[in-house]
Amino acid sequence: MAPRHLLLTVLEFNFSNYVRKPTMPTQTDLKAWSSLIIRKLITGPIPIATVFVLLTLISWQRWPDLMVDYGQQLYLPWVVSEGQVLYHDAQYFHGPLSTYVHALIFSIFGVGILQLALFNLVLIALVTFLIYRLCDYLGDAYTATVVSLTFISVFAFAYHMGFGSFNFVTPYLYDLTHGILLSVLILFLFYRYLKAPRLRTLCGLGFLLGLLFLTKVEVCLATLLSMGGGLLIFWRRQRLPFKKLILNATVFASCAGLVLLITLLYFSLHMPVSESIRYVFNQYLQAGDPAIRELPYYQFTLGLMHFQDNLQRMGMHAATFAGVVGLVLFLNHLLSRGGHNTRRVSFVAGAFTVILLILMFRTLPWLELTRSFPLFLFLFGFYLAWQLQRESIPSQTTKRRVILWALVVFALTLTFKAFFNFRITDLGFALAMPATLVMVFFLLHSLPRLAERISGKAVFVRTVTFVSVLFFLAVPLPNTYFAYQNKTYPIGTGTDRIYDFQPMVRYPDGRMFSRGLIANQTLDFLKKDMMEGQTLLTLPDAMIFNYFLRKRFPTRNTLFSPFTMRIHAESEILSRLQSSPPSHILLVHSDYSWFGQRYFGTDFAREIYKWILADYKAVAQFGVEPFTSRQFGVQVWKRRTNRDK
Repeated sequence: MAPRHLLLTVLEFNFSNYVRKPTMPTQTDLKAWSSLIIRKLITGPIPIATVFVLLTLISWQRWPDLMVDYGQQLYLPWVVSEGQVLYHDAQYFHGPLSTYVHALIFSIFGVGILQLALFNLVLIALVTFLIYRLCDYLGDAYTATVVSLTFISVFAFAYHMGFGSFNFVTPYLYDLTHGILLSVLILFLFYRYLKAPRLRTLCGLGFLLGLLFLTKVEVCLATLLSMGGGLLIFWRRQRLPFKKLILNATVFASCAGLVLLITLLYFSLHMPVSESIRYVFNQYLQAGDPAIRELPYYQFTLGLMHFQDNLQRMGMHAATFAGVVGLVLFLNHLLSRGGHNTRRVSFVAGAFTVILLILMFRTLPWLELTRSFPLFLFLFGFYLAWQLQRESIPSQTTKRRVILWALVVFALTLTFKAFFNFRITDLGFALAMPATLVMVFFLLHSLPRLAERISGKAVFVRTVTFVSVLFFLAVPLPNTYFAYQNKTYPIGTGTDRIYDFQPMVRYPDGRMFSRGLIANQTLDFLKKDMMEGQTLLTLPDAMIFNYFLRKRFPTRNTLFSPFTMRIHAESEILSRLQSSPPSHILLVHSDYSWFGQRYFGTDFAREIYKWILADYKAVAQFGVEPFTSRQFGVQVWKRRTNRDK
């Protein structure tokens, strides 16, 4: 063979081996590809990331409430990043973890509201991923996607009320939201431990539980009860030898205790050991204080206020929910027996469900659909415990039931603070979140599996529950969207810029919503009137002004609400203020009717108010006079000079 022909033969051989001729895809290939594309579009990261990004853009710099609580969550990390020590230099009732983490953020990236918001957005994204993975393991990708979307749309970016303190980006209390997010991480790591029991994973669980202790008391107790019980059940089912059981428990407790020991050692460097112990454990010691539990706010939250009405609502919601679920199961069974439980029939049923929900839109109390969830969580948890008790040989199903039982117990325990008035508004934005996610999982995964056991098919059940849950997710979105879009009035500059409602917006009762305008006027005045090094006392709770102006409190006392006055003696607080008087005092209107004492200076803190009247003079007022009506207003007081006296 000639060299030229040999070369052509070799090239042809190589080409034929590496480049195949295009072939027409078969019908099976097309179905597989289209099914894969559809599955990727409607499940997993694409829809979750899309909703997350859209809600982030819609709510950008509109997350916090200007006056309700959030100022404390800014002021404390700022002063800690400047060298102050929590509890010693600035009083705080809750754990130190969130404050010190945010102080670290300020130290690295600079002080700014946007820095904290971005950090917490990253936390929300991480926890959404963990929720998806956990639900995917316990159920399937469709269920995991919808549960993750529930967390993002109904809770993480929630705006169900007239102010923005109840979301996971800029909440009224970061210790609560960080505690919830940290609990999700702990439960996810617990699931990893059940899959592959390793000592290092157990160490991680103990370490994270120690960190959780430094957040919020109810979240820590709920996680300890659920995960501790889950570990004991798992170890018992594994039939661990007694010595290994003791070793595991010791390692777990030691890692949790190590975190507490390091925390106490840090604070003991700045204050007596007895005080550091008292401050770190303070919220746990005060949790059962009857004087606090009898406050109207906690009575309302728990549901003991209007108890009979709340109990009736709870029973009505439970009966309605059980009746609807029973009806759906019954119709699914009838369709299966007649051979009509098909996709075509279920599509018609889904369309009918949407029409029915639209017609009932104004009738159904959407924000109160969670009222009966504590009862069903109790039944769900009892059923799982009974199933675990029946199993004699541990299996993969056992591990799934253990982690699901732990999730149910965690969600159920968090409902105890609002058991008879359990809604997704107010504190429910955090406390109702785990319970709602578990119930969504039940509707989308557990209920169809139950229907399959009863009837053999669950196409009808899957369609109706899927459509109903998606409709539930869509209901709060318009309110969230319009609430955020109406916040267009800027306050602050740069990374501290946030937006409040326009001054021309009115409350439902006709009052003008003028907080933003008054806040800007006050800030402009104080920027001109205050000199470097002067201190500012804001009463009773308006630390947002201290933060914007970067002015410290004159003493360690920063909050002067009726709740604080029940814990700390007013005479002690007044003595500190008199020994280190501020140059300026702001009296900012606030109504504490929910705490049993409405106005500062009239119903509580009378001695402090008398001291202000004697030693200070009013130099400016913006809005109406504080503590005289429902209208918002601010007074600026300046310390009297010898000439004034």
